[in-house]
Amino acid sequence: MNSVAVVDGWVYYSTVSSAKKGIYKMSADGTVNIPLYSSDQPLNGFQYRDGWIYFIRGSFGIMGSALIEKIRIDGTGHTALGNARATSLYFAGGDLYYPSAFDGDNELRKLEPGK
Repeated sequence: MNSVAVVDGWVYYSTVSSAKKGIYKMSADGTVNIPLYSSDQPLNGFQYRDGWIYFIRGSFGIMGSALIEKIRIDGTGHTALGNARATSLYFAGGDLYYPSAFDGDNELRKLEPGK
């Protein structure tokens, strides 16, 4: 397990295992586990805000790239928000910030997610 958020009695989490990369929704008692999103690339930077899960999909090797994406907590509305070499995600007020790893720099940048 990579990241966790608890919302309205449900546990939302991302996995990073090579066989099972994705975002899942699990009941608090662990009896129900629902896949919301699967990927063949690593998922990082998991954040929850206003009914959406925000995350980074991709890697950074020599030719790597990563996208900042979001998905509703019911598994719908998957949207790419921008191509960025983000290493993590942070909310401050209504704005989404991310450190951008580019040429050894880790400058903090702002992305205004659509609602």
